[in-house]
Amino acid sequence: MIRPLFNYVRLTTEALSRIVCAVAITTILAGLAVWTWEDFADARRDAETRVSSAVPALDEFARRSLLAIDVVLEAVGNRVAEQGLDTLGSETETKHLSQMAGRLPDTGAVFIVGKTGDVVASTASNTSPVNLSDREWFSILRDGKAELYVGRALKGRTVHNLFFPVARSIREPNGAFIGAVQVGVEVTYIAHLFRNIDVGAGAYLGLYGARDGALVARYPMTEALLDETIETSPYFSDLANYRAQSWIGWSSASGEDDLVSARRVNGWPLIVAIGLPKAKVYSSAWTRLFLRSISAAMLIAVLLVLTALSVRQARREASLIGELEHRGKNMLTLVAAVIERAREDGKTNEEFLSSLQNRIQSMANTQALLRQSRWRGVAVEGLLRAELEPYATSTNLHLQGPVVFLAPDATHAVSMVIHELTTNAVKYGALSRPDGQVSVRWILKLDRAGAGTREIQWTEIGGPQVAMQAVPGYGSSVIRDLIPYELGGRVDLGRAADGVRCTIELPARSIVQEPADQSQ
Repeated sequence: MIRPLFNYVRLTTEALSRIVCAVAITTILAGLAVWTWEDFADARRDAETRVSSAVPALDEFARRSLLAIDVVLEAVGNRVAEQGLDTLGSETETKHLSQMAGRLPDTGAVFIVGKTGDVVASTASNTSPVNLSDREWFSILRDGKAELYVGRALKGRTVHNLFFPVARSIREPNGAFIGAVQVGVEVTYIAHLFRNIDVGAGAYLGLYGARDGALVARYPMTEALLDETIETSPYFSDLANYRAQSWIGWSSASGEDDLVSARRVNGWPLIVAIGLPKAKVYSSAWTRLFLRSISAAMLIAVLLVLTALSVRQARREASLIGELEHRGKNMLTLVAAVIERAREDGKTNEEFLSSLQNRIQSMANTQALLRQSRWRGVAVEGLLRAELEPYATSTNLHLQGPVVFLAPDATHAVSMVIHELTTNAVKYGALSRPDGQVSVRWILKLDRAGAGTREIQWTEIGGPQVAMQAVPGYGSSVIRDLIPYELGGRVDLGRAADGVRCTIELPARSIVQEPADQSQ
């Protein structure tokens, strides 16, 4: 089935070049698309691996830090419940409170608050009276909504800059609320722990409340992020309500698409989350795509240039083939005409075959000159020497003229005329005698209008006197009629006492290169 199809479909070189180029470009673009898709998929998988593997470490950091703080809060709360708030001003209780605070992070400060919200004891250096009854954590603990509270990040009033509160209620054995103990943890402490987790450039690590999604701690952290929340994120509801323990995917809660891995902190009302902006996830893939696109563009450009050159060459070859077919037909027609006209001269068979052979050989020599010049044109001097060289001596031939090239169409006509003049000179003219001489000059001739023609002057000296034929032979007819008929030029043929005189005028279109062009 394939072979009949190939026999039926015959493509030109130009069409085949275009098809090959189109297929190659399509293959390059398809390969680039597949490569890019795989590269972007690999970039996402790599980012997912990094954020998902970092979340457990972040969870562990958060739990260990909060557990250490809660141990202190519980111990202080139990001590206060046993000793009562009134004993906090004693030297012993103050020393004990300082010892307990020493087990906290460097940024932590312990506050003991009475049931009205007044700070009754503190490890902070600022001892001015402070009331914290307006704080959310105090209201929740006082109302019994929780015994342990981890609050949202806040702007500090006295001791802290940016911190989050961790507090426990203090109750009597009967459950009556008598106060609370609270530690304010600087966000920089948690940020320092988070900083040790390397997820990649542009990543953020956060600790959020499971009740309302409010920000507790974050790295990097600024005051402008205090109101950040994950309440509208796609994972908050599932993690907050224990429908899932962990989650990974795309989230736009921050206003931009981020690849987020989140996890509920076991035993704490908190959610840890690590986010990586989409631009950072695919930054390396985009860079590689840019470089590959440049390479693909350069390769496509090379293919287009090669295709254009191939198409140009195909067109040139097609033109040359058409020209060759045309010239071949003309040559066969010319040979047939030569044979027919040569018979009319009434020569013997030997003479007929000899003249025919010489004329066809002259055509072949001219064809060889054209082939050597790649059909761009043949020099007048080269054409003359090809015809006269076999009969030339050191004294019987004189050629003079500038470098001039005949157009391919004019070359055959001029060659045939020169061949007939040469044959006549060898048989009957100046070249038939040892002291005879043939002089050929070619010059530029301008008319009154400034139009130029090339003139070839053939002069024989020292030849025998030959009478004019009453009925011109085939050779004379070729000399007189071929140039005017084929090229639109003019031929003046005459015989002087010592030889033939012939002037050939060629129109400007018969010349493909002037001497000035040659010098350039």
